[in-house]
Amino acid sequence: MEGPGDRIAVDDASRRSRATPTSTYQVHADLVHRTLRRFGVLGADLDDLRHEVFVIVHEQREQLAVVDNVPYWLRAICWRVAAGYRRRAHHRLEVASETLPETPDEDASATLEELERQQERGRLLEALDRLDDSQRDLVALHDLGDLPTVELARLVGCDRKTAHKRLMLAHRRLATLLRDGQPRPTSTAPAPARSAPSDLAPPDVWLSDRLQVIDVTRDVNIGMIGNVMLTTWPGPASLDAMKRLWDVFSELVETCGGRFTYLATVSAATRPPTLEARKLIVDILKTFGPFCDAYGTAVEGGMSWIVKPVMTGLAMLTRPQFPMRFLSGVPAASNSIAPYTRGPSGPLAAGALVSAITHLRRLST
Repeated sequence: MEGPGDRIAVDDASRRSRATPTSTYQVHADLVHRTLRRFGVLGADLDDLRHEVFVIVHEQREQLAVVDNVPYWLRAICWRVAAGYRRRAHHRLEVASETLPETPDEDASATLEELERQQERGRLLEALDRLDDSQRDLVALHDLGDLPTVELARLVGCDRKTAHKRLMLAHRRLATLLRDGQPRPTSTAPAPARSAPSDLAPPDVWLSDRLQVIDVTRDVNIGMIGNVMLTTWPGPASLDAMKRLWDVFSELVETCGGRFTYLATVSAATRPPTLEARKLIVDILKTFGPFCDAYGTAVEGGMSWIVKPVMTGLAMLTRPQFPMRFLSGVPAASNSIAPYTRGPSGPLAAGALVSAITHLRRLST
């Protein structure tokens, strides 16, 4: 069955043979601009980052002459450039506000209190970024995701006493970073309002109200209906599965015109993902979170409950704007995201989502 990636045109051999950095810029400059913007590059930096992308294109011009799909190749470069951009510490902080709004005394006091809370949150997130990966994971999962120490020990593969000791060391390091760091002002302007589903761009002709099976593997089954990405997880989220999700998410963003929803089922056999897989989950949330309108996970008993503290803990590091919900059973999860979905003729019915993900779950490798 055709997947989203099958719909993107591939340059023919004669066009590839004539591809040069100059002709590639002329044809694909707008694509690079849009892709960088979708991957979180701020407007003031888009021109500089687009120039950086085409510097890389020039450096890799021999590869350009033989690539099968120039748009995909360019998007891969954009991902790397945007990822490096997001890692720069000054881009992780919110823009400082030079003035506070003029308000009555009581409102001004409330505004100042909110500003202080935002400053503290900004300092915390900056300090978390400066922890090493394993310590950041412990703090996010335990303090932000409410994962008990006994389950934290199971997650990192040690006994409870060792997990407690590592957590205390992480807390001590975090406290030092917070004590040494200087508070930085953050904007008091409210976050921009998210568009309601009815305000989204018109449905793309590629959207379908029938299930499209994209991949079936031992670790994850992936499908699509309308603008909804469906995944079923019979076991832990492996690194290979998360790498595959990265590829599919990139195609999904293009197919759905920049807005999608996500629906998953987690079975009773699920165990915690590895550290490397959790790191990639954070990267995926940072990169594709801005394009997600809703996230629903059906938790189906046994150890599957662990997905909630794991995901909410890791999500606190990326601050996604979409509602992240964990519900018991596929119908409840489907109902939670149905209002945010898009099909060829409007929002999809919750029943269609239930049928699609039930069928996807029954498939086997």
